Amino acid sequence: MDLTGRKLVRDAGKTLALLMTEMHDDMAAIADDGVIGEIKQTAVAGLQLLADAAQWIGEQVQQDINVIGSAAANFLMLNGTVIGGYYMAKSAAIASQKMADDEDFYTAKIATARFYAQQIMPRAQAYAEAMRSDVDTVMSLAESQF
Repeated sequence: MDLTGRKLVRDAGKTLALLMTEMHDDMAAIADDGVIGEIKQTAVAGLQLLADAAQWIGEQVQQDINVIGSAAANFLMLNGTVIGGYYMAKSAAIASQKMADDEDFYTAKIATARFYAQQIMPRAQAYAEAMRSDVDTVMSLAESQF
């Protein structure tokens, strides 16, 4: 709840916006072609999911403060998955430039990033969808029922 409540809602998303700008700028510097381009596109799509999710929380919290709690876990997982995808894309781009230095090592870096893009990043969509579930689904139990 710290991420959604204090770090997103309290500062109206300003800190996340700064991070998102930096990540978008880094992705813009990566070529769009080949395997690196595929990895980049997955990361960019994840960044859009994250931006949309943050905006949704900001809008919904105006109607129901319980959104902070109901969205917290999935928003945290979405952040971790997307930011991980960003770093994987960035690392793959660097690896492609340094391939001549140590081909085996940098080929493995790119393969790992591709695996993350194909096998882990699709989870971001699921986290974004689950985060938007009805607040009552998550918040329906009374404290005494725990």
